Amino acid sequence: MSKDGGEIIHQTLFACTECGARHKFVDLSPEEQLCRECRRKYPLRNCAYCQMEFYWMGSLESSPVCKRCKRDHHVHGKPTYCCFCKLKAAFSGGKCFRCQYFEAKYDHPVECNMCKTKCAFIKSEESRRKVQGKTLCYLCTLKLKKTLYRDKKRASENGGSPEDSKDKKIKVSDSLSSDIFQELDSKAEVKETTPPEVDQLPGLGDLPSRDQQLVIETLQSENMFRIEELKDEIASLKRQIHVKDQALHEKEKDIHNLKAEIWEQEKDFKLKLSHSQITSDEKILEFQETIADLKKQLAKASKSNFSTNK
Repeated sequence: MSKDGGEIIHQTLFACTECGARHKFVDLSPEEQLCRECRRKYPLRNCAYCQMEFYWMGSLESSPVCKRCKRDHHVHGKPTYCCFCKLKAAFSGGKCFRCQYFEAKYDHPVECNMCKTKCAFIKSEESRRKVQGKTLCYLCTLKLKKTLYRDKKRASENGGSPEDSKDKKIKVSDSLSSDIFQELDSKAEVKETTPPEVDQLPGLGDLPSRDQQLVIETLQSENMFRIEELKDEIASLKRQIHVKDQALHEKEKDIHNLKAEIWEQEKDFKLKLSHSQITSDEKILEFQETIADLKKQLAKASKSNFSTNK
């Protein structure tokens, strides 16, 4: 995204879908567009298919499904396992929408530094700095950011400094790797998956500003991903509209040519009809004159026969 586009997004205010109050785009949840106050009413859950975190506004007894997966399920039916990330979120093409998007943007996937699955994509240096310079897949990125956030929050509550928690960060990768391996193995064995519940993040309004940064970065990355995805969809729709316009223009040209052809045919038909009418009138007049002459000859012949008989 361009710098000017990012500034416009940050300056424009967007309405919350629950209360209608206007907030900055980064302050709204990426999926439901809820403000911070309204987000406290709903639990933070993982989508049963793509594992994206969102605030579940439905029944707690049913499996949470995000809006995108719900739409894709309605269009394409039940999903299959993605050939890259192994999530059951591939509704079409054998790949989930996230891997399709990242593959088109960052080229082929590489091995994740944590789960060792070939589903990570080499992003920019700035993005990797937020996850300790590692090349991680989507799930490992979320888990690492949550762990770093909890460690930072725990250190601040205990009165420690951020430097005190650096030793703990070294152990994060190993613990997350084992958890992710177990999670991916269970997903490969179970046909119908329901995601595990994740710990709910506390309301950002209750935290000091320095502890909000990591959560905001996570939400902002999701928002930017959604914006770029919507831009691609808009561009695709514009291309489709352009193709439809061209086809419509060709149809209009065909209709115009047909109308011109019909007009020429009608013109020729009217000329032929007029010529035929003139010809028929001349023939009728000629026949009438012939009949009159024959009548005169018949009358003259009858008169001569009558005089001869006398």
